[in-house]
Amino acid sequence: MQQEIAQETARPGLDPLALGLRYTELEVIRRELQDEFRRTRDRIGEALTEPQRAKLGSLEAILKLLPIYSEAASVNPVENPGGFGPLGAFIFSAGSIPPAQQP
Repeated sequence: MQQEIAQETARPGLDPLALGLRYTELEVIRRELQDEFRRTRDRIGEALTEPQRAKLGSLEAILKLLPIYSEAASVNPVENPGGFGPLGAFIFSAGSIPPAQQP
């Protein structure tokens, strides 16, 4: 599909209808994949035990916080040259990770 779009774009005279059709096809495919992903995720969730669902919920909560942590860690790279931000510096200084595993 991307190749077809590239071919249409490379032509001397652009055909808006042909390009629009290609982009529409891409969007339809993207939506179908997104729907199938949701259905698959729901089926997997139904197959999990209650403890597994709880653990998955915790992991999903952590994933939601990662962008916030990354942004916070990048604010002050001079004071935190390891790129781990204040929390990472605290964890490493507290000795919860053995020195051999510290970056």
